[in-house]
Amino acid sequence: MQKLYSQLSLLVGLSVFSQAIFSAQQTTPYIAIHSKPKYLAMAAMPYANPNAPKGGVLSQAAQGTFDNLNSMNGKGNATEGVNYLFDTLMTQSLDEVGVLYPLLAEKVSYDPIKTQSVIFYLNPKARFSNGLPVTAEDVKFSFDTYQTKSNFGLQMYLADLAKTEVINPHQVKFTFKSSHNPKMPFVVASLPIYSKADWQKRDFTRISLQPIIGSGPYVVEKIDAGRSISYKRNPNYWAKDLPINKGRYNFDHLKYVYYRNWDIAFEGFKSGQYTLHEETNPKKWVTDYHFPAVKAGLVTQYKFRHHNPIATESYVFNTRRKPFNDIRFRQALTYAYDFEWQNKALFYGQYQRLQSYFENSDLAATGRPSNNEMAILKPLLPKLSPVMQKAVLTDWKYPVSDASGFNRQNLLIARQLLIQAGYKIKEGQLYTPEGKPVKIEFLIQQDGKQRTLMPFVRNLKN
Repeated sequence: MQKLYSQLSLLVGLSVFSQAIFSAQQTTPYIAIHSKPKYLAMAAMPYANPNAPKGGVLSQAAQGTFDNLNSMNGKGNATEGVNYLFDTLMTQSLDEVGVLYPLLAEKVSYDPIKTQSVIFYLNPKARFSNGLPVTAEDVKFSFDTYQTKSNFGLQMYLADLAKTEVINPHQVKFTFKSSHNPKMPFVVASLPIYSKADWQKRDFTRISLQPIIGSGPYVVEKIDAGRSISYKRNPNYWAKDLPINKGRYNFDHLKYVYYRNWDIAFEGFKSGQYTLHEETNPKKWVTDYHFPAVKAGLVTQYKFRHHNPIATESYVFNTRRKPFNDIRFRQALTYAYDFEWQNKALFYGQYQRLQSYFENSDLAATGRPSNNEMAILKPLLPKLSPVMQKAVLTDWKYPVSDASGFNRQNLLIARQLLIQAGYKIKEGQLYTPEGKPVKIEFLIQQDGKQRTLMPFVRNLKN
Protein backbone atom coordinates (compact mmCIF):
# COMPACT_ATOMS: atom_id res chain seq x y z
CA MET A 1 0.00 0.00 0.00
CA GLN A 2 1.31 3.38 -1.01
CA LYS A 3 1.93 6.05 1.60
CA LEU A 4 -0.07 9.19 0.97
CA TYR A 5 2.66 11.77 1.24
CA SER A 6 5.61 9.86 -0.23
CA GLN A 7 5.29 11.68 -3.51
CA LEU A 8 5.82 15.13 -1.99
CA SER A 9 9.54 14.58 -1.56
CA LEU A 10 9.95 14.04 -5.30
CA LEU A 11 9.07 17.60 -6.20
CA VAL A 12 12.36 19.32 -5.42
CA GLY A 13 14.39 20.13 -8.49
CA LEU A 14 12.08 18.59 -11.11
CA SER A 15 11.81 20.40 -14.42
CA VAL A 16 9.17 20.20 -17.10
CA PHE A 17 10.87 18.37 -19.95
CA SER A 18 8.17 16.24 -21.51
CA GLN A 19 5.73 19.13 -21.86
CA ALA A 20 8.09 21.74 -23.24
CA ILE A 21 6.18 21.82 -26.53
CA PHE A 22 3.02 23.12 -24.86
CA SER A 23 2.38 26.75 -24.09
CA ALA A 24 -1.38 26.98 -23.57
CA GLN A 25 -4.06 25.75 -21.20
CA GLN A 26 -4.76 22.04 -21.54
CA THR A 27 -7.23 19.66 -19.93
CA THR A 28 -5.95 16.17 -19.16
CA PRO A 29 -6.71 13.23 -16.83
CA TYR A 30 -3.20 13.49 -15.39
CA ILE A 31 -0.46 15.82 -14.21
CA ALA A 32 3.02 15.09 -15.50
CA ILE A 33 6.25 16.75 -14.42
CA HIS A 34 9.40 15.51 -16.15
CA SER A 35 7.80 12.57 -18.00
CA LYS A 36 4.68 11.30 -19.74
CA PRO A 37 2.24 8.92 -18.00
CA LYS A 38 2.63 5.23 -18.83
CA TYR A 39 -0.72 3.93 -17.67
CA LEU A 40 -3.46 6.13 -19.12
CA ALA A 41 -5.04 3.24 -21.01
CA MET A 42 -4.67 0.65 -18.24
CA ALA A 43 -7.70 -0.85 -16.50
CA ALA A 44 -5.45 -1.60 -13.52
CA MET A 45 -1.85 -0.98 -12.58
CA PRO A 46 0.50 -3.76 -13.81
CA TYR A 47 1.99 -4.22 -10.34
CA ALA A 48 -1.41 -4.91 -8.72
CA ASN A 49 -3.68 -7.95 -8.94
CA PRO A 50 -7.25 -6.72 -9.51
CA ASN A 51 -8.53 -10.16 -8.49
CA ALA A 52 -6.58 -10.30 -5.22
CA PRO A 53 -8.60 -11.76 -2.34
CA LYS A 54 -9.77 -9.44 0.41
CA GLY A 55 -9.50 -10.18 4.12
CA GLY A 56 -7.06 -10.68 6.97
CA VAL A 57 -5.22 -8.39 9.34
CA LEU A 58 -1.93 -6.58 8.74
CA SER A 59 -0.38 -5.42 12.01
CA GLN A 60 2.88 -3.49 12.38
CA ALA A 61 4.95 -1.86 15.10
CA ALA A 62 5.41 1.85 15.73
CA GLN A 63 7.84 3.57 18.08
CA GLY A 64 6.87 5.93 20.90
CA THR A 65 3.26 6.90 21.44
CA PHE A 66 0.43 8.91 19.86
CA ASP A 67 -2.20 11.41 20.94
CA ASN A 68 -3.45 13.05 17.74
CA LEU A 69 -5.40 11.80 14.73
CA ASN A 70 -4.93 15.07 12.84
CA SER A 71 -1.45 14.83 11.36
CA MET A 72 -1.79 18.11 9.46
CA ASN A 73 -1.91 20.53 12.39
CA GLY A 74 1.59 19.67 13.59
CA LYS A 75 0.50 19.20 17.20
CA GLY A 76 1.33 16.30 19.51
CA ASN A 77 2.22 12.87 18.15
CA ALA A 78 0.25 11.89 15.06
CA THR A 79 -0.92 8.31 14.65
CA GLU A 80 0.54 5.88 12.14
CA GLY A 81 -1.76 4.94 9.26
CA VAL A 82 -3.88 8.08 9.44
CA ASN A 83 -3.08 8.68 5.76
CA TYR A 84 -5.37 5.78 4.84
CA LEU A 85 -8.37 7.82 5.99
CA PHE A 86 -8.00 10.33 3.17
CA ASP A 87 -7.92 10.66 -0.58
CA THR A 88 -6.14 13.38 -2.50
CA LEU A 89 -7.22 15.14 -5.68
CA MET A 90 -4.84 12.97 -7.70
CA THR A 91 -2.38 10.24 -6.81
CA GLN A 92 0.87 8.74 -7.98
CA SER A 93 1.62 5.31 -9.38
CA LEU A 94 4.29 3.26 -7.63
CA ASP A 95 6.87 3.28 -10.42
CA GLU A 96 6.78 6.72 -12.05
CA VAL A 97 8.38 10.00 -11.09
CA GLY A 98 6.31 13.16 -11.24
CA VAL A 99 3.10 11.68 -12.68
CA LEU A 100 -0.34 11.90 -11.02
CA TYR A 101 -3.50 10.02 -12.01
CA PRO A 102 -7.17 10.74 -11.22
CA LEU A 103 -8.55 10.16 -7.74
CA LEU A 104 -10.96 12.72 -6.25
CA ALA A 105 -10.42 14.79 -9.40
CA GLU A 106 -11.09 13.07 -12.71
CA LYS A 107 -9.30 15.70 -14.81
CA VAL A 108 -7.35 18.94 -14.54
CA SER A 109 -6.87 22.12 -16.61
CA TYR A 110 -3.65 24.13 -16.49
CA ASP A 111 -0.81 25.57 -18.53
CA PRO A 112 2.25 23.41 -17.79
CA ILE A 113 4.66 26.20 -18.78
CA LYS A 114 3.06 29.36 -17.37
CA THR A 115 1.26 27.79 -14.45
CA GLN A 116 -0.62 30.75 -13.01
CA SER A 117 -3.63 28.64 -12.03
CA VAL A 118 -5.09 25.14 -12.15
CA ILE A 119 -8.68 23.88 -12.20
CA PHE A 120 -9.60 20.44 -10.85
CA TYR A 121 -12.80 18.70 -11.94
CA LEU A 122 -14.07 16.49 -9.12
CA ASN A 123 -15.43 13.02 -9.78
CA PRO A 124 -19.21 13.22 -9.11
CA LYS A 125 -19.00 9.75 -7.53
CA ALA A 126 -16.50 10.85 -4.86
CA ARG A 127 -17.84 10.28 -1.36
CA PHE A 128 -16.68 10.63 2.22
CA SER A 129 -16.95 7.57 4.45
CA ASN A 130 -20.28 8.88 5.84
CA GLY A 131 -21.77 8.92 2.34
CA LEU A 132 -21.70 12.69 1.78
CA PRO A 133 -20.32 13.86 -1.60
CA VAL A 134 -16.88 15.43 -1.85
CA THR A 135 -17.41 18.94 -3.22
CA ALA A 136 -15.36 21.95 -4.21
CA GLU A 137 -16.34 23.50 -0.87
CA ASP A 138 -14.51 20.69 0.93
CA VAL A 139 -11.42 21.29 -1.19
CA LYS A 140 -11.50 25.04 -0.52
CA PHE A 141 -12.03 24.44 3.19
CA SER A 142 -9.05 22.08 3.30
CA PHE A 143 -6.62 24.48 1.66
CA ASP A 144 -7.88 27.58 3.45
CA THR A 145 -7.32 25.65 6.66
CA TYR A 146 -3.87 24.46 5.60
CA GLN A 147 -2.82 28.04 4.89
CA THR A 148 -3.98 29.36 8.27
CA LYS A 149 -4.10 26.54 10.82
CA SER A 150 -1.75 23.75 9.70
CA ASN A 151 1.83 23.19 10.79
CA PHE A 152 4.28 25.91 9.81
CA GLY A 153 6.14 23.67 7.36
CA LEU A 154 2.99 23.01 5.36
CA GLN A 155 2.09 26.70 5.34
CA MET A 156 5.52 27.45 3.90
CA TYR A 157 5.06 24.65 1.37
CA LEU A 158 1.89 26.37 0.17
CA ALA A 159 3.38 29.87 0.23
CA ASP A 160 2.93 30.26 -3.54
CA LEU A 161 -0.82 29.53 -3.34
CA ALA A 162 -2.66 32.87 -3.66
CA LYS A 163 -6.26 31.67 -3.32
CA THR A 164 -8.64 28.74 -3.70
CA GLU A 165 -11.99 29.39 -5.42
CA VAL A 166 -15.16 27.36 -5.88
CA ILE A 167 -16.38 27.54 -9.49
CA ASN A 168 -19.25 25.10 -8.99
CA PRO A 169 -19.82 22.06 -6.74
CA HIS A 170 -17.46 19.94 -8.87
CA GLN A 171 -14.87 22.49 -9.99
CA VAL A 172 -12.25 24.20 -7.85
CA LYS A 173 -9.61 26.68 -8.98
CA PHE A 174 -6.20 27.32 -7.43
CA THR A 175 -4.44 30.57 -8.32
CA PHE A 176 -0.72 30.94 -7.66
CA LYS A 177 1.38 33.99 -6.91
CA SER A 178 3.97 33.01 -9.50
CA SER A 179 3.56 31.68 -13.03
CA HIS A 180 7.01 30.10 -12.97
CA ASN A 181 6.40 27.32 -10.46
CA PRO A 182 5.27 24.28 -12.50
CA LYS A 183 5.30 21.98 -9.47
CA MET A 184 2.39 23.75 -7.73
CA PRO A 185 -0.38 21.73 -9.44
CA PHE A 186 1.45 18.64 -8.21
CA VAL A 187 1.64 20.05 -4.69
CA VAL A 188 -2.05 20.90 -4.32
CA ALA A 189 -3.11 17.64 -5.98
CA SER A 190 -1.14 15.59 -3.44
CA LEU A 191 -2.61 16.83 -0.15
CA PRO A 192 -5.53 15.17 1.70
CA ILE A 193 -9.02 16.61 1.46
CA TYR A 194 -11.01 17.08 4.67
CA SER A 195 -14.80 17.22 5.07
CA LYS A 196 -15.94 20.79 5.75
CA ALA A 197 -19.06 19.53 7.53
CA ASP A 198 -17.00 17.34 9.86
CA TRP A 199 -15.09 20.38 11.18
CA GLN A 200 -17.89 22.90 11.67
CA LYS A 201 -17.92 22.38 15.44
CA ARG A 202 -14.30 21.26 15.87
CA ASP A 203 -11.02 23.13 16.30
CA PHE A 204 -8.50 22.07 13.64
CA THR A 205 -5.59 23.22 15.80
CA ARG A 206 -6.42 21.05 18.83
CA ILE A 207 -4.87 17.70 19.69
CA SER A 208 -7.62 15.10 19.49
CA LEU A 209 -8.25 11.38 19.06
CA GLN A 210 -11.79 11.94 17.83
CA PRO A 211 -12.17 10.01 14.54
CA ILE A 212 -11.99 12.12 11.39
CA ILE A 213 -14.27 11.73 8.37
CA GLY A 214 -12.27 11.15 5.20
CA SER A 215 -12.81 9.73 1.73
CA GLY A 216 -10.03 7.13 1.85
CA PRO A 217 -10.08 3.32 1.80
CA TYR A 218 -10.06 2.85 5.59
CA VAL A 219 -11.89 4.21 8.63
CA VAL A 220 -10.89 4.19 12.29
CA GLU A 221 -12.00 0.98 14.03
CA LYS A 222 -10.52 1.08 17.53
CA ILE A 223 -8.17 3.31 19.53
CA ASP A 224 -6.27 2.24 22.64
CA ALA A 225 -4.84 5.68 23.44
CA GLY A 226 -1.06 5.74 23.16
CA ARG A 227 -0.82 1.95 22.70
CA SER A 228 -2.47 0.89 19.46
CA ILE A 229 -4.79 2.01 16.71
CA SER A 230 -6.80 -0.15 14.31
CA TYR A 231 -8.43 0.69 11.00
CA LYS A 232 -10.98 -1.30 9.02
CA ARG A 233 -11.41 -1.35 5.27
CA ASN A 234 -14.41 0.62 4.06
CA PRO A 235 -16.44 -1.86 1.95
CA ASN A 236 -18.23 1.10 0.35
CA TYR A 237 -15.03 2.93 -0.58
CA TRP A 238 -16.07 5.01 -3.55
CA ALA A 239 -12.74 4.74 -5.46
CA LYS A 240 -12.08 1.00 -5.10
CA ASP A 241 -12.70 0.39 -8.83
CA LEU A 242 -10.58 3.24 -10.20
CA PRO A 243 -7.62 1.93 -12.25
CA ILE A 244 -5.11 3.37 -9.77
CA ASN A 245 -6.74 1.43 -6.89
CA LYS A 246 -7.76 -1.94 -8.32
CA GLY A 247 -5.96 -4.71 -6.47
CA ARG A 248 -4.90 -2.46 -3.60
CA TYR A 249 -6.10 -2.04 -0.01
CA ASN A 250 -6.82 -5.76 0.33
CA PHE A 251 -6.49 -6.20 4.09
CA ASP A 252 -9.73 -5.92 6.01
CA HIS A 253 -7.95 -4.57 9.07
CA LEU A 254 -4.77 -2.56 9.70
CA LYS A 255 -3.26 -2.26 13.16
CA TYR A 256 -0.30 -0.33 14.58
CA VAL A 257 1.07 -1.43 17.96
CA TYR A 258 3.27 1.09 19.79
CA TYR A 259 6.46 0.26 21.72
CA ARG A 260 8.96 2.36 23.62
CA ASN A 261 11.83 1.31 21.35
CA TRP A 262 12.54 -1.13 18.54
CA ASP A 263 14.24 -3.71 20.75
CA ILE A 264 11.06 -4.07 22.80
CA ALA A 265 9.04 -4.11 19.57
CA PHE A 266 11.12 -7.01 18.26
CA GLU A 267 10.39 -9.00 21.41
CA GLY A 268 6.70 -8.30 20.78
CA PHE A 269 7.06 -9.57 17.23
CA LYS A 270 8.74 -12.76 18.44
CA SER A 271 5.75 -13.43 20.69
CA GLY A 272 3.20 -12.74 17.94
CA GLN A 273 1.93 -9.32 19.03
CA TYR A 274 2.07 -8.09 15.42
CA THR A 275 2.56 -9.75 12.05
CA LEU A 276 4.90 -7.67 9.86
CA HIS A 277 8.31 -6.48 11.06
CA GLU A 278 10.64 -4.42 8.89
CA GLU A 279 14.21 -5.18 9.95
CA THR A 280 16.76 -2.40 9.44
CA ASN A 281 19.57 -3.80 11.60
CA PRO A 282 21.86 -6.06 9.53
CA LYS A 283 23.27 -7.79 12.61
CA LYS A 284 19.80 -8.74 13.82
CA TRP A 285 18.84 -9.91 10.36
CA VAL A 286 21.74 -12.34 10.30
CA THR A 287 21.93 -13.42 13.94
CA ASP A 288 18.57 -12.94 15.71
CA TYR A 289 16.07 -14.81 13.55
CA HIS A 290 16.39 -18.23 15.13
CA PHE A 291 13.55 -17.99 17.66
CA PRO A 292 10.87 -20.71 17.96
CA ALA A 293 8.33 -19.10 15.62
CA VAL A 294 10.92 -19.08 12.81
CA LYS A 295 11.82 -22.72 13.39
CA ALA A 296 8.12 -23.62 13.42
CA GLY A 297 7.59 -21.90 10.08
CA LEU A 298 5.31 -19.24 11.54
CA VAL A 299 7.74 -16.43 10.64
CA THR A 300 9.29 -16.09 7.19
CA GLN A 301 12.31 -13.91 6.46
CA TYR A 302 11.86 -12.21 3.13
CA LYS A 303 14.56 -10.14 1.45
CA PHE A 304 13.98 -8.72 -2.01
CA ARG A 305 15.40 -6.18 -4.41
CA HIS A 306 12.97 -3.33 -4.89
CA HIS A 307 13.02 -0.56 -7.47
CA ASN A 308 11.77 2.35 -5.38
CA PRO A 309 13.81 5.52 -4.83
CA ILE A 310 16.09 5.16 -1.80
CA ALA A 311 16.90 7.72 0.87
CA THR A 312 20.63 8.33 1.20
CA GLU A 313 22.66 8.14 4.39
CA SER A 314 25.99 9.88 4.07
CA TYR A 315 28.57 12.28 5.45
CA VAL A 316 27.84 15.70 3.94
CA PHE A 317 30.61 18.29 3.70
CA ASN A 318 30.15 22.04 3.89
CA THR A 319 31.57 22.94 0.48
CA ARG A 320 31.31 26.67 1.22
CA ARG A 321 34.25 26.33 3.58
CA LYS A 322 37.86 25.43 2.98
CA PRO A 323 39.19 22.83 2.36
CA PHE A 324 35.89 21.21 1.37
CA ASN A 325 35.46 23.63 -1.54
CA ASP A 326 38.39 21.85 -3.25
CA ILE A 327 37.09 18.89 -5.27
CA ARG A 328 40.45 17.12 -5.02
CA PHE A 329 40.27 17.25 -1.24
CA ARG A 330 36.77 15.76 -1.37
CA GLN A 331 38.01 13.08 -3.74
CA ALA A 332 40.73 12.17 -1.28
CA LEU A 333 38.16 11.82 1.51
CA THR A 334 36.11 9.54 -0.71
CA TYR A 335 39.09 7.27 -1.36
CA ALA A 336 39.77 7.13 2.38
CA TYR A 337 36.30 5.78 3.16
CA ASP A 338 36.49 1.98 3.13
CA PHE A 339 32.90 0.92 2.51
CA GLU A 340 33.75 -2.66 1.59
CA TRP A 341 35.48 -3.34 4.93
CA GLN A 342 32.70 -1.65 6.92
CA ASN A 343 30.06 -3.63 5.07
CA LYS A 344 31.92 -6.86 5.80
CA ALA A 345 32.91 -6.15 9.41
CA LEU A 346 30.02 -4.04 10.70
CA PHE A 347 27.04 -4.66 8.42
CA TYR A 348 27.36 -8.42 7.83
CA GLY A 349 27.59 -7.87 4.08
CA GLN A 350 23.96 -6.74 3.90
CA TYR A 351 24.42 -3.22 2.50
CA GLN A 352 24.97 -1.94 -1.02
CA ARG A 353 26.53 1.42 -1.76
CA LEU A 354 24.30 3.89 -3.60
CA GLN A 355 25.82 5.37 -6.74
CA SER A 356 23.34 8.24 -7.01
CA TYR A 357 21.27 10.57 -4.85
CA PHE A 358 18.38 9.47 -7.08
CA GLU A 359 19.00 5.71 -6.99
CA ASN A 360 16.22 3.59 -8.50
CA SER A 361 14.62 6.53 -10.28
CA ASP A 362 14.66 7.97 -13.79
CA LEU A 363 16.74 10.86 -12.44
CA ALA A 364 19.73 8.64 -11.61
CA ALA A 365 22.67 8.94 -14.00
CA THR A 366 23.61 5.55 -15.47
CA GLY A 367 26.46 4.77 -17.84
CA ARG A 368 28.00 7.28 -20.20
CA PRO A 369 25.94 10.19 -21.57
CA SER A 370 23.86 9.34 -24.63
CA ASN A 371 24.07 11.35 -27.84
CA ASN A 372 20.97 13.33 -26.86
CA GLU A 373 22.43 14.03 -23.42
CA MET A 374 25.73 15.10 -24.97
CA ALA A 375 23.89 17.66 -27.10
CA ILE A 376 22.70 19.27 -23.85
CA LEU A 377 25.98 18.84 -21.98
CA LYS A 378 28.39 20.04 -24.68
CA PRO A 379 27.89 23.82 -24.21
CA LEU A 380 28.06 23.39 -20.42
CA LEU A 381 31.27 21.35 -20.21
CA PRO A 382 33.66 24.35 -20.54
CA LYS A 383 32.23 25.69 -17.27
CA LEU A 384 33.41 22.57 -15.41
CA SER A 385 36.86 21.74 -14.13
CA PRO A 386 38.71 18.84 -15.84
CA VAL A 387 37.95 16.64 -12.83
CA MET A 388 34.23 17.38 -13.08
CA GLN A 389 34.24 16.88 -16.85
CA LYS A 390 35.76 13.44 -16.43
CA ALA A 391 33.14 12.48 -13.86
CA VAL A 392 30.31 13.63 -16.14
CA LEU A 393 31.62 11.95 -19.31
CA THR A 394 32.51 8.56 -17.83
CA ASP A 395 30.54 5.86 -16.07
CA TRP A 396 31.64 7.10 -12.65
CA LYS A 397 31.68 4.69 -9.71
CA TYR A 398 32.85 4.93 -6.11
CA PRO A 399 36.33 3.50 -5.44
CA VAL A 400 36.31 -0.11 -4.23
CA SER A 401 38.70 -1.65 -1.68
CA ASP A 402 39.67 -5.29 -1.12
CA ALA A 403 37.75 -5.30 2.23
CA SER A 404 40.91 -6.32 4.11
CA GLY A 405 40.68 -3.32 6.43
CA PHE A 406 43.96 -1.77 5.27
CA ASN A 407 42.67 0.10 2.19
CA ARG A 408 46.28 0.70 1.18
CA GLN A 409 45.77 1.23 -2.55
CA ASN A 410 42.99 3.80 -2.12
CA LEU A 411 44.87 5.62 0.65
CA LEU A 412 47.87 5.97 -1.67
CA ILE A 413 45.59 7.48 -4.33
CA ALA A 414 44.12 9.84 -1.73
CA ARG A 415 47.63 10.89 -0.68
CA GLN A 416 48.61 11.58 -4.29
CA LEU A 417 45.48 13.68 -4.88
CA LEU A 418 46.29 15.83 -1.85
CA ILE A 419 49.90 16.32 -2.93
CA GLN A 420 48.76 17.34 -6.43
CA ALA A 421 46.40 19.87 -4.83
CA GLY A 422 49.30 21.45 -2.91
CA TYR A 423 48.76 19.85 0.49
CA LYS A 424 51.79 18.78 2.51
CA ILE A 425 52.27 16.11 5.15
CA LYS A 426 54.71 16.84 7.98
CA GLU A 427 55.21 14.48 10.93
CA GLY A 428 51.83 12.86 10.36
CA GLN A 429 49.91 16.16 10.10
CA LEU A 430 48.24 17.32 6.89
CA TYR A 431 48.70 21.01 6.00
CA THR A 432 46.83 23.15 3.48
CA PRO A 433 48.70 24.83 0.60
CA GLU A 434 48.72 27.94 2.83
CA GLY A 435 50.49 26.03 5.59
CA LYS A 436 47.53 25.66 7.99
CA PRO A 437 46.87 22.31 9.69
CA VAL A 438 43.79 20.53 8.35
CA LYS A 439 41.12 19.76 10.94
CA ILE A 440 37.75 18.12 10.29
CA GLU A 441 34.86 18.27 12.73
CA PHE A 442 32.11 15.65 12.37
CA LEU A 443 28.63 16.30 13.75
CA ILE A 444 26.57 13.14 14.27
CA GLN A 445 23.01 12.81 15.56
CA GLN A 446 23.23 9.37 17.17
CA ASP A 447 25.82 7.80 19.43
CA GLY A 448 25.61 4.59 17.43
CA LYS A 449 27.04 6.36 14.38
CA GLN A 450 30.45 6.49 16.10
CA ARG A 451 30.78 2.81 15.29
CA THR A 452 30.90 3.59 11.57
CA LEU A 453 32.61 6.97 11.86
CA MET A 454 35.72 5.94 13.80
CA PRO A 455 37.12 3.56 11.13
CA PHE A 456 36.79 6.42 8.64
CA VAL A 457 38.61 8.76 11.04
CA ARG A 458 41.34 6.16 11.45
CA ASN A 459 41.86 6.03 7.69
CA LEU A 460 41.96 9.82 7.48
CA LYS A 461 44.72 9.87 10.07
CA ASN A 462 46.69 7.38 8.01
